[in-house]
Amino acid sequence: KKGNIRKLLNSSATRKNILHELRNWLGKSTDKELFLYYSGHGWHQKDTDGDEKDGKDETIAPYDTLPKPKERVVENMISDDEIAAVVKQLQDRKLIFIFDSCHSGTVSRGISTQQQESEDGVKFTKSLDPFSFTPQRTRGFVAKPSKALRREGGFVQGNDHITVWSAASSSQKAFTDIETKSGSVFTNRFIKGMQELKADYNRDGIVTNSEQLSYLRKESEAFCKRNRKACKLGLTPMLEIANGLYGSSLTPKRKKKTTSRVSLQSDVESLLPGKNSAQVSLRIREGRRLRLGDTVTIECRSNKSGYLILLDINAKGEMLQIFPNRYSTPTANNFVPAHRAVVIPGPDWGFTIEAQPPLGKSKLIAIFTEDKVEMNDLLGMHKDLEVIAEPTTYLADVTRRLQSVWVGDEVNRAVRWSKAVFEYSIGQ
Repeated sequence: KKGNIRKLLNSSATRKNILHELRNWLGKSTDKELFLYYSGHGWHQKDTDGDEKDGKDETIAPYDTLPKPKERVVENMISDDEIAAVVKQLQDRKLIFIFDSCHSGTVSRGISTQQQESEDGVKFTKSLDPFSFTPQRTRGFVAKPSKALRREGGFVQGNDHITVWSAASSSQKAFTDIETKSGSVFTNRFIKGMQELKADYNRDGIVTNSEQLSYLRKESEAFCKRNRKACKLGLTPMLEIANGLYGSSLTPKRKKKTTSRVSLQSDVESLLPGKNSAQVSLRIREGRRLRLGDTVTIECRSNKSGYLILLDINAKGEMLQIFPNRYSTPTANNFVPAHRAVVIPGPDWGFTIEAQPPLGKSKLIAIFTEDKVEMNDLLGMHKDLEVIAEPTTYLADVTRRLQSVWVGDEVNRAVRWSKAVFEYSIGQ
């Protein structure tokens, strides 16, 4: 709608102008849904209020940002604290923020006055060295970020009314897109994911937040594999959002995705999109068509060692955590060695499983992580083979943990997880 959009481009995007529009236009808007998109340089500065684990405030660098190496200062940046102050004015609104920039000093879109091209042709912005103790960004060299910096969250923290997308995690670079000759890796894929439904993994015509994030990470990882020399810190887009919004629709003018008990089977596909890179196999030995009273034996195995969660969603939309359970292990430990079958029920469990109502189509879902994602608290609460009272909350919590950023390696990356599904039915 005319008048509802403000653009600040190039020389207009100064610190003064950006803050003025944030505080006096966006901050005083009466609209219920507000959108902020920033594409440009990112940096950091010393934390002034103790709210950052790494001791640094993330910043965006407007057009008039001025590094002063001798004074060891960078003038005219805008910190995450200043953005947060605007957010406080809008607590009753739905906010969507997109930051297509880096979140640390060792990045390709850092503060700069000079463009340089890497050996493999990927254009990046050569970072200035405003401080003598900050390594210069040169060809083939990237300063190693601290662990604290790598664990930092997004530029603005998401919650029930704020959704925040970031092009890269706190320690990483954000790249221009040399393959399309225009735009950036993140923004180009973000648009394709929505407009062309590239992120619609389950082909239902709706792109959820979780589907979009999975698509962006897959595309970013592929870009890095094609441009390894420049992408030494990895490229892991981030999403800060409330648990219950992972299944919400991101696609304009399309019905929002809701996860009710009766639609739980289909919604798992949009909440947990992903490939089966660990080649997890899942089956019921007795087949897909069961009759009431049939004995049921479930078998699952993977080509890689890792951690298994096995769920059953019946025709009524009720969900059980089949594995791990109190019979399989005294704790919530769910580690499974490569190629070793998990058989349910186990030979020493002392009971059998029979096909019981409700009649109709049901679904087994295996979620397998190669990384040790912290799940023990959640799995421990549901190991008694009882119907999960709040299945949507459970799935949202699992999704949040799977979609987190893994910092256990030298560079940040997405958690490595796979999903396998086995559909079956119970009849008379």
